[in-house]
Amino acid sequence: MNDFETRSRRAALCERVRRGTSTGPARLTFDEFRATALPVDDLHGALGVDSPYDYETDPRDRTAGRIYIGTLYIVDNGPPASDPCPYGRYSVPIGNDEPASDSLEEIERILYDWAASERFFVRA
Repeated sequence: MNDFETRSRRAALCERVRRGTSTGPARLTFDEFRATALPVDDLHGALGVDSPYDYETDPRDRTAGRIYIGTLYIVDNGPPASDPCPYGRYSVPIGNDEPASDSLEEIERILYDWAASERFFVRA
């Protein structure tokens, strides 16, 4: 799939989730959910999320990650250090918890399950 086809599919899936159906949320498989991922270098700027840092001047405000269905996100904490670290490369803030792992698919599964439980969509 070329870049244009990937962007088009991502947009179509995000729109399907946004619109839902006449009887409720849209159905979405885990693979379709993963296909909505949009890698970004600046989650705060892309999502308009408030940050504790000065957005214009502080590089700590530039947090990379991936946006799913246009609303949900996973933080990319950077490549794993050579030392064993209890915090993984990817994390997802959910409520008062922030599960982390070096496995993107594992964190995507956590986000997918949570989003389905919150009725962003229905598992297909």
